[in-house]
Amino acid sequence: MASPDPSPQDKLVALLGPVLVAVPWIILYFGRWRLYLYVLVGFAVIMTLINGRELRDRVRNWTTAPKSKGLKKAA
Repeated sequence: MASPDPSPQDKLVALLGPVLVAVPWIILYFGRWRLYLYVLVGFAVIMTLINGRELRDRVRNWTTAPKSKGLKKAA
């Protein structure tokens, strides 16, 4: 019995994994350590900004959500 053809999304995931593993080595080869550090710091800043926005939204949703009766009795 033949297996079904993989979806385009499966093919993308199969290609994306090796590319993500190879990118740091490519950056190190062409740009040496300085470019690698710039990319690493840039990625860290972007992820911090994204995560900070998500955390602010979660805290805002948590503080405005109605409290359950069990929590009101405990307080």
